[in-house]
Amino acid sequence: MNEKAEQLKKEGTDFWRKKDYQKAAEKFEEAIKFAPDNHVLYSNTSGAYVALKNYEKALEFAEKCVEIKPDWFKSHSRKATALYYLHRYSKATKSYEKGIELAPENKQMKIDLEKCKNAMMKQQQQGQQQMFQMQQMFQVLYTEKIWDLIKGNKKTASYMEDKTFVEMIKHIQKDQNAMQQYITDPRLMDVISLIMGIDPNMRPQPETQEEPKTKTEEKPKETEKEKEKIEEKIVVEEKEEKEEKEEKKMDIEKQEEQKETKTEKIVEEEVEKDTENKENKIDVNKSNDLKSQGNKLFSKKKFNEAIEFYEKAIECNPNNILLYNNKAAAYIEMGEFETAYKLCEQAIEIGRNTRATYEDVAKVYCRMGNGYKRQEKLEKSIEMYKKALTEHRSASILKLLRSTEKEKEEKDRLLYIDPEKAVEAKNEGNKHFKKNDFPEAIKFYTEAIKRDPKNPIYYSNRAAAYTKLGSIPQAEKDCDYILEHLDPKFVKAFTRKGFLFLLTKQYNKAMKIYQEALEIDPKNKEASNGLTKTIRAIQLEQQKTQNGEVDEEKIKRAMSDPEIRQILSDPLFRKILDDINNDPRAREKHLQDPLVRDKISKLMQAGVIKY
Repeated sequence: MNEKAEQLKKEGTDFWRKKDYQKAAEKFEEAIKFAPDNHVLYSNTSGAYVALKNYEKALEFAEKCVEIKPDWFKSHSRKATALYYLHRYSKATKSYEKGIELAPENKQMKIDLEKCKNAMMKQQQQGQQQMFQMQQMFQVLYTEKIWDLIKGNKKTASYMEDKTFVEMIKHIQKDQNAMQQYITDPRLMDVISLIMGIDPNMRPQPETQEEPKTKTEEKPKETEKEKEKIEEKIVVEEKEEKEEKEEKKMDIEKQEEQKETKTEKIVEEEVEKDTENKENKIDVNKSNDLKSQGNKLFSKKKFNEAIEFYEKAIECNPNNILLYNNKAAAYIEMGEFETAYKLCEQAIEIGRNTRATYEDVAKVYCRMGNGYKRQEKLEKSIEMYKKALTEHRSASILKLLRSTEKEKEEKDRLLYIDPEKAVEAKNEGNKHFKKNDFPEAIKFYTEAIKRDPKNPIYYSNRAAAYTKLGSIPQAEKDCDYILEHLDPKFVKAFTRKGFLFLLTKQYNKAMKIYQEALEIDPKNKEASNGLTKTIRAIQLEQQKTQNGEVDEEKIKRAMSDPEIRQILSDPLFRKILDDINNDPRAREKHLQDPLVRDKISKLMQAGVIKY
């Protein structure tokens, strides 16, 4: 981490301790500009945004932290925390589990994981209960109570004067299949709205062209106790600061710092310093003393003085290529890159002639790679790191190579961005879509995404093409990416996802997603029509159940669901099912238990049981 980044990080930490999280986040983000590969800065920024309850931003920085440092447990803990407060419990669970895998002794993460699993279970139970309630709610349409409901609303009460309306409702009550005949009748839609507890006056009208209203997204509530826990979890650790400072120190003569794992034997040879001078012995001890003094000056950033000591050390031991390497490091810090590279090349040549160790030669190549990286000549830097690995394969050099390759890939990706060309690619994709050439359409939509990766329309279009091909997982993935990373209120992503759930007969999920879309845009026709189709599908499912029809495909899909298998493998619940089948009184008793009711609702939706 350079000096500027370190100073900004320190300022951010000070603001953090004062609980001024907004300024802390700003300082950490500014520091990232000077040290874009520093994982601790992303971690701290994510923590600050959690404290500010800006969980989308917290997730963004946590994901970057994971990308840079995937083997650090706290990266995954940060990501899990953000996902938890966004109510994405399934993904949060996976992140907690990954963090625990890296740090199995961390008790706090285990507690958080358990808390996340409980929240996920509660969310699932609520969804199942809502579906069960929805099915029960529609039963009122087939009873006399529906007339009281219709008369109780001013708008629908006026329909009672129309005989065709009364006949329509009576027809539906006699024959549930008749609903399909009248589903487009706006009066029936008003009645359905009433059943769902929605004022018919709020239903969207086709001719309305008003701009959609957006509903402010509610932030999860927190108790003071929970807030303190978050603050405790995301506190900026002094230990990390020390580690980052250590990263700044040069790796001069690494074998000196690793004596406990490896002992090197230094062989001194007698060489002629000059053909005109008398033969002298290499003074290794003096060379090492001079090198140590140079290293101290280097750490104090007195690079010119350090170079003088390295030169004197070289005079005492001209065959030690690591002395040239240290001298090159000083020139790199001074920005004199070409001088540094010439020194490195000289060191490699000397190393070849004096049979220097492969490890030492690798260090020189690595030094050149570091220099080119600082110049942002990433292709050349990668070349040097590869040469270093050819000499001596080590985890540290391999890590440098991988991070530089990733940096180059990201740089190339950013250079490729061109919004104008993205529009051209999208238009080409649309042409192929209209011709039903969906694979080619996907190709052009993907190109549009590469050219403008922040535009949700291109992902939405590609999701539509995937849907046409029956590639449901890919289509859902594009919709999720829009909502999680680009625009959480992009209604088209909601309606596309709702249609996917409708196709796969996941009616409870379809119902929920269409309702979320209507919360954002109450007058969205596509969302309201999707909700209507879902309601109709639920009605048809109920009719099939009453007629004794069996949807084998639905049952097969349900039996592959781990949750369904777990419910059916529970011997206690199997006994409850037997009681319900054999004793009507037992049925009433068991259904009073919300957990039993939720499980039965789940099995009914899956088509596994019928009541």
